[in-house]
Amino acid sequence: MEKTYSFLELSERDYYKALLKAQNTTFYNNKSRIEFLKLRKRSMKMFIVKQQNKDIALLMYQKISARSGAFLYFQHSPVFLDLSESNSEGFWQELYSFAKDQGKKNNVIYVRFTPRVEQTTRLLQILDTVGFQKAPVQEVDACITRVITISSYKPANIETSLKDTMDILKDQGFIVDIKDDAVTLESFMMMYKKIKTKQGETTLPFDYMKSELEAYLTNKELLTCICHDINGTVYAGAVVVLGKKCSWYYWALTIDKEESLAAQGLLLEELITYLKKNKCQEIDLWGESVTEEIYKRKLSHPWLTIDSFKRDFGSTLVTYITPIDIPINTTVYRASGLYQRFNMARRGYPYVTFEHDKDEQLVEKK
Repeated sequence: MEKTYSFLELSERDYYKALLKAQNTTFYNNKSRIEFLKLRKRSMKMFIVKQQNKDIALLMYQKISARSGAFLYFQHSPVFLDLSESNSEGFWQELYSFAKDQGKKNNVIYVRFTPRVEQTTRLLQILDTVGFQKAPVQEVDACITRVITISSYKPANIETSLKDTMDILKDQGFIVDIKDDAVTLESFMMMYKKIKTKQGETTLPFDYMKSELEAYLTNKELLTCICHDINGTVYAGAVVVLGKKCSWYYWALTIDKEESLAAQGLLLEELITYLKKNKCQEIDLWGESVTEEIYKRKLSHPWLTIDSFKRDFGSTLVTYITPIDIPINTTVYRASGLYQRFNMARRGYPYVTFEHDKDEQLVEKK
């Protein structure tokens, strides 16, 4: 097949400039995040994809060492400058060849993508035809999220029982502090440190987490929210990464008390009001969401409670392409896949197909 796309390495400066025109970007693509990764000595490369003289998409990968084998991670990448190209089989075919070549050069076990492209049956069929494999572990924080459009948000959208409990907390004098200073972030980090790891709960090392959040704070891209009662006892906290049009509810914490979920609701409601005043258009509730299939099949899931909370807030579920892999060392990749699946099951995650998966559609047609 004659190549129609070119993959050109970019400097950081040119990458940031091109990123301003990209669609479906997240703070994982931005300068603060990249500066943080550089401090972690993470090896990275950036590229622009062109079709003749037309800019199509941006790529960025990290080389990550893991117990199951080193891999190249195109995290939330590609991001498209021309979203219509996301349905082009030719684009994905040439991306596959390019990424496989990069994987071989870097001597990794596999290459993984978590593209920010909404998932459709047709696109999954293209990826399957090209040769991408569905990742053996579902990183649902990367491909499933719930979003609230701030302009259309109404308190009446909140599920009744949750709203009633939130009203009780308001009557009791609960307060939400929303600040962009180091002192409030430190309070959140102390809360983070005290939270015990539960089955299925995703946590990051304390120093890693603190360093990342400080990178956003330094560039004035971070809000810290704390919900407490009139005595100063904290019930819920969250950190929010700010963008021009979209903000991300990056990490939320609650303590083990009966009122904690409603306290998180009170926090989120105050945050939406704050963001609306500052002309933000939407808030991405960021990860810890589950597919509708979990509800349909009545499966247990460690994130079911928090997802139900987000759903009760009137949010919209958005599904991006499931994480996809390109095996480089096939034998070791199979072993790596088994290890990843084992860890997922050990933490309580069921492995389910997505609502628009090709196999499920074929079953329905039969």
